[in-house]
Amino acid sequence: MKILLDDRWAPTTSELGFVECDLGTLSGWYASWLDGLPGARADTPTTVKRLEGGLESNLASLLPLTKPLRQRFLFQATKSPWTAFFDNGAVNTDAASLSLVARELRCRAVRVVAIPERGPSAVRRGAAIWELYGPEKTEFLNYVRSVSLVYEAGKWSFDLGGTPQPFEDQTRYLARRVRDRFDIELLAHHLEALGIRAFDESFYEHEGKLVEAHRDAMAKNVVMTLSDARTALGLESGSA
Repeated sequence: MKILLDDRWAPTTSELGFVECDLGTLSGWYASWLDGLPGARADTPTTVKRLEGGLESNLASLLPLTKPLRQRFLFQATKSPWTAFFDNGAVNTDAASLSLVARELRCRAVRVVAIPERGPSAVRRGAAIWELYGPEKTEFLNYVRSVSLVYEAGKWSFDLGGTPQPFEDQTRYLARRVRDRFDIELLAHHLEALGIRAFDESFYEHEGKLVEAHRDAMAKNVVMTLSDARTALGLESGSA
């Protein structure tokens, strides 16, 4: 199964999100929300910059990567009603944060984690996660549906939650071998049923919005190049 941009932008693209909202409304709301968080600098408000370079060029605007706090957030237009979301976290994009966005903007949002199976040198050995958020409260926050397969603690773990969607083939989840219950290919199928071709570069428009926050606590961030972050996660050849 093809991964977005052949996985060369992992960990930034290993996790990503989508919000069923237009680019301008979403980026503007997010910038205002960041300015309302504790520690936001009143003298240096969050900025929003228009980008027109295409997905890979716009991803480069997130660099350098940082941890533990994220500073830059990319909202990327797509050929659909969904806007894609990435951030500059050195370990991953935090797409789970979009559950809040779905609730506040009264729309749907999706979290996607797609990590192909990797060797023992990788910190994250493999994962396929699909989470659908809605505007209403459910049994768990505002999660509508979640399906996940993750390699952790030396084995594959499979979990289901929420309300099954009409396009799901639930018989697949009953496979005897845990590893066969969900994968990136089936994840892509679920996304396509929602009108999202997450791993197809041609699905993304050229236009994006870069939201950059300024908080005093960010001065203590660890700053990393993409290559350094990949090496630390065991994604580069020769990494320990």
